[in-house]
Amino acid sequence: MNLETVERLLSITTPFYKKVNFLWHGGEPLLMGLDFYKEVLQRQKKANCNIKNSMQSNLTLMTPEFAVFLKENDFGISSSYDGVCNQLLRGYDEAILQGRQMVIQQDRNCGLIMVASQKNIHSLIDSYIFFNDKCINYSLNLYLDLKGWENPSLKLDETVSIEQINKLFTYWVHDKNGKIVISYFKHILEFILFKKKSLCTYTSCLGRWIGIRPNGEIVPCNRYFPINYSFGNVFNYSNIGEAFESEGFITILNEAIARREKCKLCDIYDFCNGGCNNDALNEKGIENNGGLKCKVLISVYRHIKDFVDFITSSQIEFGNYNPKFEEMLRKSLAKSS
Repeated sequence: MNLETVERLLSITTPFYKKVNFLWHGGEPLLMGLDFYKEVLQRQKKANCNIKNSMQSNLTLMTPEFAVFLKENDFGISSSYDGVCNQLLRGYDEAILQGRQMVIQQDRNCGLIMVASQKNIHSLIDSYIFFNDKCINYSLNLYLDLKGWENPSLKLDETVSIEQINKLFTYWVHDKNGKIVISYFKHILEFILFKKKSLCTYTSCLGRWIGIRPNGEIVPCNRYFPINYSFGNVFNYSNIGEAFESEGFITILNEAIARREKCKLCDIYDFCNGGCNNDALNEKGIENNGGLKCKVLISVYRHIKDFVDFITSSQIEFGNYNPKFEEMLRKSLAKSS
């Protein structure tokens, strides 16, 4: 993305909102170089708007100078790392972890995202032990084929996925030496205990999130969407709100509503709100539910809900569970008392 596109994006967003979040994604955002982000910040500071920057990077190009810059300018940052199978699936083990170390040396958090696929689904507990030993909080995402880009060697089996993720939860929640949070479980627990939701996957992103391609094209989010879901281009609008009147936005909105109408009879609808539009797109189409991620989430949610209901229905013996889980449980009990 060039600076002209950045300037245009700022001009059609910041005058109309009190707060705008920029998530620099890719590709690899560090490839743009430090001077690019310094110039972006100079332009952002001219806006009468509260702007927050975040970055999703593979960290292999991280330098001490870049890490200092991120801290001084309050950038959030995260990366991806596929647990004990990372070298097999992504490579660059050492470079990723060294890059993360540069970030945390600046007192910045740097959580990781682990993608679970057929190649590592049976090592989820081993990967948790790896992350726990290094005190790294992480999120668990399920691999999903893109239409036209199927990879049979990575494709997950529904039954195996449910079994292995439930085993991971049981191991994590009973780990008295647990030092980290697995976000996949945290989001479910926060809803069960507090009715709290924060992840875009489980709330309607439409009208709140957009993806901007390097040429200024506006799409629903950073993930891939076909051209019929394009919201137009930043150079065609004087106010970003106009993008939410585009044919592409109306198309995805109507399809998402159709899916959610089908989802309303599900017992976890209040939690997932029909799930992610992009997941649905690549499973059965945006207007349909019932794909792998949907079925796995339903089973895992019920497993966790049954566990929470069981232990809260009797005298809770603190000290027998993961301290991170017990911390959430104590807050819930304090709130309800």
